[in-house]
Amino acid sequence: MERRAALFCWMLGVLSGLLGAGEVTVGTEGLWKPGYWVPIHSDVAWEPGTTAVVSDSDGIPVTTRLEEKTGTLSVRPGNTQTRVEILSGGTRQTVVFPEPVASERSVVLVVGRTTAGVERAVENLHIPGKKRPYVHRLSGAGQLPGDLRCWELFDAILVSTWDDAVWKTWTPEKLRLLETWVRRGGFLVLSVGKNGAELAKNDAWKPFFPGVFEKVMPLPQTSAMEHFAQGTVPVPQWGTSDAAKIPATRLRNWGKRTRVEVSQYDLPLVYRTWWDFGRVTFAAVDLEHEAMTRWGDRGRFVARLLGYTDRSADYEERPAAGMHHGYDDMAGQFRGALDTFSVRVVSFWTLSLIFAAYLAVIGPGCFYLCRKLRRYGEAASWGVFLASVLGLCLLFVGGSRNGGPAFRMNRVALTDVNQETGQIRQALWGDLWSERAARWDLSVVPDGGEGELAWFGLPGPFLGGMGSRLTTDRKTVGYTLSGRVEGIPLAAHATRTFCGKRFRTTAEITPDVPFCFGTLRDEDAIPYGEVENPLDVPLERCVLFYNGWGYDLGTLQAGEKRTIDERLRRYDVSSMLVEEVVMERDSNIKNEKNLHRIHLPYDRGSRDREYILKTMMFYMAAGGRSYTGLDNQYQRWIDASPLLDVGAAVLFGVVSTPSSNPRLFADFQVSCGGTPTTPEGDTLRFLRVFLPVTPVVSEEKK
Repeated sequence: MERRAALFCWMLGVLSGLLGAGEVTVGTEGLWKPGYWVPIHSDVAWEPGTTAVVSDSDGIPVTTRLEEKTGTLSVRPGNTQTRVEILSGGTRQTVVFPEPVASERSVVLVVGRTTAGVERAVENLHIPGKKRPYVHRLSGAGQLPGDLRCWELFDAILVSTWDDAVWKTWTPEKLRLLETWVRRGGFLVLSVGKNGAELAKNDAWKPFFPGVFEKVMPLPQTSAMEHFAQGTVPVPQWGTSDAAKIPATRLRNWGKRTRVEVSQYDLPLVYRTWWDFGRVTFAAVDLEHEAMTRWGDRGRFVARLLGYTDRSADYEERPAAGMHHGYDDMAGQFRGALDTFSVRVVSFWTLSLIFAAYLAVIGPGCFYLCRKLRRYGEAASWGVFLASVLGLCLLFVGGSRNGGPAFRMNRVALTDVNQETGQIRQALWGDLWSERAARWDLSVVPDGGEGELAWFGLPGPFLGGMGSRLTTDRKTVGYTLSGRVEGIPLAAHATRTFCGKRFRTTAEITPDVPFCFGTLRDEDAIPYGEVENPLDVPLERCVLFYNGWGYDLGTLQAGEKRTIDERLRRYDVSSMLVEEVVMERDSNIKNEKNLHRIHLPYDRGSRDREYILKTMMFYMAAGGRSYTGLDNQYQRWIDASPLLDVGAAVLFGVVSTPSSNPRLFADFQVSCGGTPTTPEGDTLRFLRVFLPVTPVVSEEKK
């Protein structure tokens, strides 16, 4: 009997292997975007060594290998018409992806019983449909992917705790993933009302409370919410008793990184706080309460929670950058700047003259020889033809040699440091150029920490963009993407762009020396304190951004300190980021002139990497799309403007001289045929430090 049962189980396993890996689903409940990691889930766990093949943004097959036995693997597709081929246990399975969200649209994820007014908030934005944020709802946290890389798809996550069946799906593992996602640059909107007491008792939920829980109390009035929504419709009420009022969670002793934005008398209703490199908006009322669902301006209220404004003016009819440059996103301009090398390029007019000379030789020239040399004219014309072809070949070979290194790589590195918590986020972009056809291997160094490496695509439906429906011949030789990039096929005189991120701590970079750039205190919205440079290299073009102002610090030498107080000259943040010229104009007084500052428009055709990336790093503070005429969606996590809005102080600087500490900035390790190489090229290094600011009440206010 036991033998029969074992034989039956063996036959069932063989049959299941022949039939495939069970039911396979793509994305987060069907949600995915080109250029982002996408989870692929199977009812039957795949064995270690299972591979999945998709196409990158250039149509080249990319193989991702599963390291552990699990039912989910992650891939990074690069176009809108994508299918994945899965090879597991000797069986091959092809899965067709559902229709994706456009790469230029942002995604708002709602975990709750309803969308909690987010759909109405998006409708009120008056933004064209192809640019309007996409709203996706999950009925529980169990549907979220277990791979944190797949969470980069979400621009914002709204979590509603109104329904007990919904918030109880948040297991401690999912809450840890949510917290890590926020700290690495995510944006969470948390709605807590009637269930505030139960959530506060749960240790896994406590980190999401900006203060200490006090009690759940009825909201006395709703005028503060109505004013915050900037609407004209009051919140409907059915009586004056406490049972008829909206329950609100009351907190006390919130931290210095928290700002109360809305209060009804002494009851705070909306808190905004920042964690490491992300932020949390805590709403002390339930967005799914019956009174809120009947409120006509709930959409406006939710839009303010999400930080949306009516940006319809930014999308007025204007010449689209994509029509001229092939991109409509800051990432496209940045990628084009990385793709600029100091190599010799033959101009179009030179090629035209060579081609015209070639036609003249084989046409009128050969005809002239045949007419003049009647006996040997045909042989002479063939000789001239062969000599011209040989000469052009030699000219091509000689012109293709650049007289420099056979391969080059432009790099841009950005290191973000949260001094208070010691968390570090290292970002890296690079563009590899090769003079000859070869296969390359890439990895991010130094080792340590948690990170990723992938190709860098072009958002939008333009030529070569991720919005195109590029089909791929699967017989084309591709490469492998599994923590590092192996076997990248690069044609002669071709380029490929890659990006990587790594998360570390200051203890890993300077284990013996404190990594301190100074401390600040806030007195009447003015920062006071000292800023110092603990590095062994100068920190150039330093600017301290705080509370809507920028303080120009110039160059901080190694170990130099600088006092920050009211005597330091300050400028508006946008003035520090927007290029301007100073012109003279006539004054009303005779023989006297005034200096007039004129802001220059953003140069969408610029290839200055520092100019582009600095705008991306403070995109909204510089004016956003109204200033640049471009979106900043694909690399949106670079923008530190939202953290400036909630009270963060950011010290920005450029490191031109390589530091003796190789762990301060991430870098690419390149090898060809197993031999490590060091490609030449330009390298830019940027440093942003998020400093703690302690609020101090002045004596006058006391």
